Amino acid sequence: MERLKEQTILIGRDPNTSKLLISMNVNGQVKNVTLGNGVIPNSVSRCLPGQNSAHCKITVNQNGDMILTNLKEHNITKVNGSEILSKRITNINNISLGKEDYSFSVDSVLEVAKKLVPEPPVMPKSIKHLEKVYEDYEKTLDMIHQFQE
Repeated sequence: MERLKEQTILIGRDPNTSKLLISMNVNGQVKNVTLGNGVIPNSVSRCLPGQNSAHCKITVNQNGDMILTNLKEHNITKVNGSEILSKRITNINNISLGKEDYSFSVDSVLEVAKKLVPEPPVMPKSIKHLEKVYEDYEKTLDMIHQFQE
């Protein structure tokens, strides 16, 4: 979950394949992946990442808490069978979209979304002891830059 903190995950129907499209903006680049192998009903809004448009989105905050938001008034988005406009969710919830109730788990979305975000570099053990020194150095540089402004 660490990699998905402060990320927004767009969810909707892929206009080209009619599969479920998961899209994220990662470091200024739009990254997409499809989920499942079924055909998504037309009542599920298309995901158009370039237009920041989708059926719904999951927003993950700094603490890892997730909010599912229905993005269009005419969309139907449900969590565990109850229609929502916006709701806090967990990885064990089930989401269904459209009047046909196309269902999938939050966990399945998170699994494919994690693959879109590169893992942060791991500090080699041989220099791990210098991590605090480097953090202090960065803070000092920030203070110097603030003073110069």
